[in-house]
Amino acid sequence: MSATNYLENAVLDHLVGNSVLTGGVIYIALATDGSTPDPETGTFTEVSESGTGYVRQQAAAGDWATSSGGTVTTSGNIQFPV
Repeated sequence: MSATNYLENAVLDHLVGNSVLTGGVIYIALATDGSTPDPETGTFTEVSESGTGYVRQQAAAGDWATSSGGTVTTSGNIQFPV
């Protein structure tokens, strides 16, 4: 699993004492082309918000199962408006 440049820098800054790395808000997005995000930039082709009613959905800390093997999944379904 790769990390984005932002995450790599955040972890390094945390390890050397330049900042404190804390959990944040995570948003779930839908991709239009079935691809995974670019491992360096984190960019991907997201569903258009214009006129579709689509918005990213927030996932709170309790919405996640325990990680294993470098991956984590949600503990339940994430509902997107239609």
